[in-house]
Amino acid sequence: MELYYGFNFGFYIPIIAAIVIGIILFIMFSNNSKDSISQLEKLANDHAYELIKCKAEYHHYVLKTANNTYYLCLLNVPDYSEIIINNKNTWELRYGAGNTPGKAQPNKRYLKEIKNFLSKQYDGTKVVLINPKPKKVARWLNESEMKIITKDEIAYDTYAISTSDLESFIK
Repeated sequence: MELYYGFNFGFYIPIIAAIVIGIILFIMFSNNSKDSISQLEKLANDHAYELIKCKAEYHHYVLKTANNTYYLCLLNVPDYSEIIINNKNTWELRYGAGNTPGKAQPNKRYLKEIKNFLSKQYDGTKVVLINPKPKKVARWLNESEMKIITKDEIAYDTYAISTSDLESFIK
């Protein structure tokens, strides 16, 4: 497709499309992160909790209440995703099926970004805050049995809850 003095626009169309898709995905994930942070700040202000932003590579926030200290790691996932806990340090994200009941998730990846947080020991409660709420969080019990994890159940030494469930979890 030559439109202007021998310049081939057809070569650049896939490159421009990839850049536009990348920008859209970046904006979507950065908005999820901002939503999580604003919900945390609102919770801390409403209940007079102390919220500390951390520079550590292991966790993002520390939430101190009168009774407990919560070490929080933020995890942004795609809509309608599933999190599978294979062992203490290996969590898997499955995504891509959308809101289709019974359809297997076609994509998966290991959550390497939270591995350091999962392996570290804390004096308080470890919580992975997932945003948005996944379809399910499940844990392998053995080679053939899996159990759905709720917000009140601990998986090894870590809770996996959505940002929207944090307030009811702390109470």
